[in-house]
Amino acid sequence: MRSLKQAFPFTLFFLLAVVGYGVRSVDWFTAIPGNLGDPRLNSVFLEHLYGWVIGRNASLWSPQFFYPFQNVLAFSDNHFGSAIVYVFFRILGFTREGAMSGWIVIGCALNFIASYWILRKLKFACFAAAAAAFIFTAALPILGDPNHAQLIYRFAIPLCFYYFWIAIQEGQPAKLGIAALWFAEQFFCSIYLGVFLSYFLLATLIASILLDPKRFFLHMWHSWQLEPLINKYLAISASVAGLGLTTLLLWKYQLVSAEHALSWPFEQIDNQVPSLRTFFGPTDFFLGYGVIGILGMGAFLFGWSFFRSKPYPPLTNSISSSLQKAMWITVAIVIVITFKFDNFSFYYLLLKIPGIDAIRFVYRIIFVLIWPLAILAGFTLQELLSYINPKALKTQYCCMGLLTGMVCAESLLSPKIDEHTSFIKWRNRINLLRPLLPNPLSPAGILFVHNRIHEENALTELDGMVLAQEINRPTLNGFSGHEPTGYHQASLCFSYRDRIKAYQRYAKISNADSNALIERLLHIDPNLTKDKPFSYSTSVNIPIEINYPNPAKLTPNPLYCGWPSMATWETWSKGMVNGLLLPLPIEGNPQVLELEIGIQNNSPLLTPAIDLWIDNSWQQTFTLDQTKQNRLMIKIPVSSQEKGWIFVEMELSQSSATRISDKPSEISMSAIKIKKLRFLP
Repeated sequence: MRSLKQAFPFTLFFLLAVVGYGVRSVDWFTAIPGNLGDPRLNSVFLEHLYGWVIGRNASLWSPQFFYPFQNVLAFSDNHFGSAIVYVFFRILGFTREGAMSGWIVIGCALNFIASYWILRKLKFACFAAAAAAFIFTAALPILGDPNHAQLIYRFAIPLCFYYFWIAIQEGQPAKLGIAALWFAEQFFCSIYLGVFLSYFLLATLIASILLDPKRFFLHMWHSWQLEPLINKYLAISASVAGLGLTTLLLWKYQLVSAEHALSWPFEQIDNQVPSLRTFFGPTDFFLGYGVIGILGMGAFLFGWSFFRSKPYPPLTNSISSSLQKAMWITVAIVIVITFKFDNFSFYYLLLKIPGIDAIRFVYRIIFVLIWPLAILAGFTLQELLSYINPKALKTQYCCMGLLTGMVCAESLLSPKIDEHTSFIKWRNRINLLRPLLPNPLSPAGILFVHNRIHEENALTELDGMVLAQEINRPTLNGFSGHEPTGYHQASLCFSYRDRIKAYQRYAKISNADSNALIERLLHIDPNLTKDKPFSYSTSVNIPIEINYPNPAKLTPNPLYCGWPSMATWETWSKGMVNGLLLPLPIEGNPQVLELEIGIQNNSPLLTPAIDLWIDNSWQQTFTLDQTKQNRLMIKIPVSSQEKGWIFVEMELSQSSATRISDKPSEISMSAIKIKKLRFLP
């Protein structure tokens, strides 16, 4: 009977966390949490590691995206610490989507089991331990970021904390070696969470010293002297291994960061520093009224204990009272150091430490901070249930039911659980691209998927990355936490030329080597699979002069890229590449597009010219003169006539500028505008 009573809370909260949250978040293994962006990026990382394990991918740090740049895995999290689960499912024959959904659910289960086990080792009763484990696994803030699966694997946090705690508080300093190994594991699961775990452990150490400043170090020294020699050797070896592996990992990231000058501007970091409102106000990371209520009762009881003779918690012989005090102080320290109060934060001081400015989303510290908050919630639940007569079973069960609702209801009813994208939608995007591939595929081919009109560029980049993995070819496409030097991922006018030029400048390769890369391209345009992407059409008469309304009111704007947002006709461009996206007249069989262009040239050393590209194919170079009328007669390709629209790119040529002044930057002084546009038969 007693074993059943102990097993029931674990089983109940485990099912609520793993099935009620984890399995539902993958829609019963038919979907992946989040949208078509970052979840697919994590899938690419995991699939790369699977390919490396089975020998398909030669380089661990150089997946075949952002090709031919190397070491691009260090642009984001790597999943080294959790990929074994994904690899296991893939080896069993699961698809990449099925393996990832299993990877997500297993991560959720590991979080619950590890936290419950540690809470029981800390002598919490079954109900309090299970409820606190649910909070750690599936509290509302954990549900608030479904797009970033790299934050799921947190099971090493309670394990690292436990061995760290008993090492500094319970006379077992040799356990620091085990803590170091789990510390490394968390870094290998997620760099972000590893950094935040180090903040948490440091705050815990400070709190422990503050609780007993006179005896802390003396107690640690005496405890170390009492450790058997073999334990000392093992502790030192494990510490060197754990901290050494962590250092090597961070060193690799630091090298890549320095190579590509990767960091985040202060303004972007500052916008992501949390405030109290982040977790206590109406945001995606709100703690929830139930958890806040439990923590509020715990704070009241903890404060009241200083004014009453009864110690808190009542079971001081089974749960260390110093743990609760330390956790309150630890939470306070973390809040003071990492939160923003008005327009100031002590976190600004941490940004002076090299490498810290690589951490942009500081609010994600809640994914670690939820652990001490779960411990404090466990103390509160233990205290509240201790006031009930053990023989009053009905009252006890009613209170447990009420507390279970406070802990779980908001999470299980959260709409965030249902924010997922089906496997079918994942597959459909790739299936649309496959017919565009050449047959047969060149063994030396390099894939490039052009951006889709009407769509965020990151989705196209990810399409290219996924397709490249499936056909086992490198790709110029790329998307990650950072990007290589010279990549202009956000530009609507990005092309394979930009990518090749970026690599040429970075690697200082010759024009011949660049051309060799271009010759290997497998260039596909997903826009060819769609109907005309326009909400308007041209006149039916030929010849016609352009007669669109204000371009800024059209979808898409015919001044598609290179001009300021909401640009209108006669607006000067601002980019090196300027694109026109135009529907062809419905009738009249247009054969020629006539453009009259104005040129603004502020550099006397530069002879302005433009390279003209149509539907990503080079046509010719035009020399322009700002003192004369510049009229371009452009033959409309058959491919454009068949699809019913044309994409014209005008790239300000660097050839003349380089030849005369050797200062390509002066090209930025030039701009163009569209003065007249006509379709001719």
